Amino acid sequence: QVNAAVRPDRDHYFGRIWRLDHKQAKKLAVPDLSKATPVELVKALEHPNRHVRMTASRLLVETKADYGPMITVLDSNVTESKIAALWTLARGENLSLGELHEQLLKGEGAFLRNVFSAAETMPKSFSDLRFTQSLTSEEAFVRLAALRAFGAGKLEPLVAQAIVKAWPKFDDDFQKSAAVGALAQNSAAAIAAILDSGDASLAQLASILTQSIGEKNDSAAAAKLVVALSGKPESADGLKRGILDTLSKSLKAAPEMTPALSGAFYRLLESGAATSAMPLIAQWDKAGTLKEAMKELTKGLFTILKSKSFDEDRRFTAAQSLIGLRSANAEALPAVLGVVAGDSSPALKTRLINALGETGDAAVGPALAAAFGKLPADAQTVAFSALLKRADWSLALLDAIKAKTVDPAVLGPANTFRLRSHPDRNVSRVANTMLDELMPGMKEKAELIAKLLPDVEKKANVESGKLMFMAQCSTCHTFANAGAQVGPSLTGMGAHGVGELLSAIVDPNAEVDPTFTAWNIETKDGGTFAGVIARENPTSLFLKFQGGEKEIKTADIKTRVNTGRSLMPDVLGLLGPEILRDIIGYMQATDGGKYRTLDLRNAFTATTKLGLYATQEQGQDSFEFSKYGTVPVEGVPFNVVAPDRAPQNVIVLKGGPDRSFAKSLPKSVDIKVGGLKVRRLHILGGVGGWAYPFGGGAGGDVLSLTLHTNQGQREGFMTKNGVEWADYIQREDVPGSKFVPGLVKGQHQV
Repeated sequence: QVNAAVRPDRDHYFGRIWRLDHKQAKKLAVPDLSKATPVELVKALEHPNRHVRMTASRLLVETKADYGPMITVLDSNVTESKIAALWTLARGENLSLGELHEQLLKGEGAFLRNVFSAAETMPKSFSDLRFTQSLTSEEAFVRLAALRAFGAGKLEPLVAQAIVKAWPKFDDDFQKSAAVGALAQNSAAAIAAILDSGDASLAQLASILTQSIGEKNDSAAAAKLVVALSGKPESADGLKRGILDTLSKSLKAAPEMTPALSGAFYRLLESGAATSAMPLIAQWDKAGTLKEAMKELTKGLFTILKSKSFDEDRRFTAAQSLIGLRSANAEALPAVLGVVAGDSSPALKTRLINALGETGDAAVGPALAAAFGKLPADAQTVAFSALLKRADWSLALLDAIKAKTVDPAVLGPANTFRLRSHPDRNVSRVANTMLDELMPGMKEKAELIAKLLPDVEKKANVESGKLMFMAQCSTCHTFANAGAQVGPSLTGMGAHGVGELLSAIVDPNAEVDPTFTAWNIETKDGGTFAGVIARENPTSLFLKFQGGEKEIKTADIKTRVNTGRSLMPDVLGLLGPEILRDIIGYMQATDGGKYRTLDLRNAFTATTKLGLYATQEQGQDSFEFSKYGTVPVEGVPFNVVAPDRAPQNVIVLKGGPDRSFAKSLPKSVDIKVGGLKVRRLHILGGVGGWAYPFGGGAGGDVLSLTLHTNQGQREGFMTKNGVEWADYIQREDVPGSKFVPGLVKGQHQV
């Protein structure tokens, strides 16, 4: 940090290249290889300078020199020289598997890695069993290189067995991924090796490889796999069940039901994997060859499912099989839903509903929605989350609400909000229209807020507001280093606009943080308590409420119900506009400072749950923020809205190529500020799809901002591509905007 490194007249903000020489350094002669003979080029492979070695290697390959002398270099004691000779031979296609194996026995470390990397580039299949010894090398990079080489061509069964055997040695995700890639070249042989090992810890690997067969829709490989499974011993039944379950979910095309396949299924039906084989038989046995055998077993599944004399794992396994048989047996789905609606344990109900939710079957949603009203409260919560997974299932729930088989009141405010803010626009639209009609109270709240807002936006009495806040709010909320910690802290909320704060006060149940929902607890001695769960452990639950905290022993709890509502009373709108104005004015004056975040709820056009630019289905075409709520950037607070808190949570305007999603968005939006005196506007954004440097050169008009004042004046600003705007896909610094590090996950930028 002296002299040129810090002098103000030196451009030390950019990279300066330095060359440092040792005082005793010896100058190396740089050979001129342009006219070198093959012998000289081979000798240059041993030069200490990497550039010289690489140039010599290139020239030897280009001139097709005799490779014989290079073999002697492979016997060198210098690793770098051996590597140069190895790649020269490989690129000249003068290296055989036998010679590679010979080098494998001689080498170690970095040289071994290069042996496998060279083998990976060879046109012939690299599956020589002699090379599998390196799968258990002590060097992780050698193991990884070996796996990549094996994955480059057809995988022989014996090599698959060696990789499966070495699996416990692969101690990072890179090696495991390479191993899966290699084994997927011959999934059937790899799965057979797993079954022969009898190692239950390899169940996940077997499932991944089975999934690869399903993704390729390789029905022939699936049939061979079933035949192979049928011949494995009883000790492998657990692995068989996992493989068959995965196959029934992932494979779409049914193979031909040959005698060999029918015989395999007969054997599987007599094994401990029978319940997992049955859904596959229902999908593949079009001719009904196994109909009679299936009939008796299906009858047994119904018995197991409905009888409490069986343990829950056995009942759940039976239910999984029946869910797989739902297309062939009309009674299967109602039977599973009957258990969910019955008096079975909450744990079993949750497992069953999750299993139904994983099917993705269009017929499951309406069936679950029809049964929703009959489900106990503990099961309804899980069922609601399952129904929201698919737009058509969510619409089925709304149909049930419209038909009055489901009371919207049982959903609670939080779930009602989730329906209203569903990422699918059609679901959100239908939900808002229907719920406004069925739940007029919510509409009345909105009308009350609209009525109060003009008066609340007037000038406040801050001192009076402080007194009112302490009386009305501090008993549950902390703010300005005072108050109780029952509800969420309000520190920082003063930066929000009047409209947002008024909505949160008057209608606290419109949006409830799950951490602060109220629970109703009933104890076995007849006591009832309501509050927010502060914490819990296996023996006790601690309930917070206005005025204190109570410990309740878990053994004493009879029922616990999540109301989905806030503890905050929803009658604070009756305080009147003056008191509400002063409370909000106090909050803004205390920690709002000189900044106000604008309420963009009515201006948002898209949700980050889905794609924003090319298509909504392309999830990576979006942003995932690392934090939500009030986020300060260089001291300026911004309100980053979570995608599950609103139907849309970002502004994206019309642009992009034809038929892109962004092309369907509005060209402009209006944002009501609320009569503030504004000196400067800070915008968190400046990124777009197809923007600089990918959407043309810098300087093109991108976004026009027009500010309207209460006096009727207008002021406009034009922002430009490559000046204020850059593409979202990677960091591109532009002079008119500043990069915000750490705000979004992955490579995307803001």
